[in-house]
Amino acid sequence: MSYATNTRENCSGSRATENVRSPDTGNVRILVQPVSVTTHTVVTQQVGALIERPAIYPFLSGWQHLQLMTNSPTQMTWVVAALQMADYIHQPAKRYSLGMKQKLGIAMALVAHPQLVIFDEPMNGLDPQSVKRLRQLIVQLAEAGTTFLISSHILSELAKIIDAVILID
Repeated sequence: MSYATNTRENCSGSRATENVRSPDTGNVRILVQPVSVTTHTVVTQQVGALIERPAIYPFLSGWQHLQLMTNSPTQMTWVVAALQMADYIHQPAKRYSLGMKQKLGIAMALVAHPQLVIFDEPMNGLDPQSVKRLRQLIVQLAEAGTTFLISSHILSELAKIIDAVILID
């Protein structure tokens, strides 16, 4: 598959892709299902993601954000407990600290129990106890069959939980 893109490096050394065009050859499959601009049900139903920072509506509570992702109060209660968010989940997100927002983004990615989870810098802004809990949760979900694709510059944290690594220079 080939794409025509322009890339630029930002201040953190990451590359941002601009002007992405449609592919001119090949195909994309996620979880064995084809994905295109018009056919992407697998992405909306089986993939959870937190890319860079969570997209949060400031006047919605964390609970309301989770309701956007699933209709299951059981799943919402599970993820709130797993990430220890009960003390603030019903407050407006505009009151959240960076770490609280990060946890909400992680919760939004996990609440529907997707088969594939894509995280970009998931530990960003988390306190040490939250990082440890997140590592434990990732291991628990991976053992239950969830696949994780995690991008991070904190390799020491990833080394504690990964079973395969891809380094991109």
